[in-house]
Amino acid sequence: MRSFKWIVIFASLISGYGLAKYHVDGRVKSRQAQSDIRYLPSPQITKFMAIGFREALADFYWIDALNYFGEQLSKKVKTFKYLDAYIQNILNLDPLFTFFYDWGSTVYIYNGLEINRENMVKAIRLANQGIVTLDEVFQYDASLIQKAAFNYALDAAYYRASLDYFKLLGRLSSQTRSMLLIASSYARHLEDYEQEFSLREEFLAYQSFEAVTQSEIQEAYNLVLNASFTAKSLEFIKHLRVAMEKDEDLKELVEKRISQNSVFQQFSEIGSESESDKNRKFRFVKVRLDRNWMPSTLNLLLSIY
Repeated sequence: MRSFKWIVIFASLISGYGLAKYHVDGRVKSRQAQSDIRYLPSPQITKFMAIGFREALADFYWIDALNYFGEQLSKKVKTFKYLDAYIQNILNLDPLFTFFYDWGSTVYIYNGLEINRENMVKAIRLANQGIVTLDEVFQYDASLIQKAAFNYALDAAYYRASLDYFKLLGRLSSQTRSMLLIASSYARHLEDYEQEFSLREEFLAYQSFEAVTQSEIQEAYNLVLNASFTAKSLEFIKHLRVAMEKDEDLKELVEKRISQNSVFQQFSEIGSESESDKNRKFRFVKVRLDRNWMPSTLNLLLSIY
C-alpha cells in the first residue's frame, strides 16, 4: 500500500514537471518569436574570427540576411532591427561585394514599411559607399549607379542630385546612353531647359557616332523631337525601375510604391512646349543626318590601319 502511494506521488510529480515544462517552453518560444532574438557579433569581431575565409563568411551572412528579410516581410509587425548588423558585417568582410550594395540600398526603402528620412539616408549612403569603394579599384557597376540615381530622383524627390548619376551612367557605355534622356527629363522638371536640350544633343551626338545604320540615327532624332517625349520618358522610367529588381518580392514592392509615387503626378502636370522649346528643337532639325560625325583627327587615326 505504501509503495503504491509513493508510485502515485512520483507519477504526479513527473506529470506536474512535464506540464510545467510544456508551459515554460511554450512561453519561451512565444517570447523568442516576439523579441526576434539573434546573435550577430560586431563587425570587428566577425572580421577577426573569419581570417582566411572572409568572403565565404560574407556569403553565409548574405544567405542568412536574405532569409531574415523574407521572414520579416511575411510578418504583420515588421522591425528589420538586425538589418543594419547584417549589412555592416557583410561589407566589413567583403567591401567589394557589389551586388550587396545594390540589394542593401533597395531593402532600406522597399520593405513594406512607410519610407522615413532615416532609412532614405541609409539607402543613399550605402549606394554612394559602393560607388566610391568600387571606383577605388576602377570598377563601375551600372546597376548600382542607376539605383543611386533612382533613390534620389524617385524616392527622395531630390532631382538635382540625381542628374550627375544619370549623366555619369549615360556616358559610361553605349548600352546606357538612354540615361542621358532620363537626365534630360528631370532637368526639364527643374525648369533647367538649357541643360535639358544640351543632354538631348549629347545623346544625339553619341547615337550619330555609334549608330551602325542611317535608320538608327533617324530613330534617335524622332525620339528626341517627339512631342510626347516627356510622357514616353515617364513610362520608360517606370518600366526600367521595376525591371531592375530580380527578386519577385522586391519587384512587387517597387511596382506598388511607384504606382503611388507623387513624382509621376508632378511630371504629368508639366505644361506643353513653349516657344523657346521649339527654338531649341530647331537646332536638332537643322543638323544634316548624312554628315560624317567622326572627328577629323580620329578619322585620320583610323585610316592608318
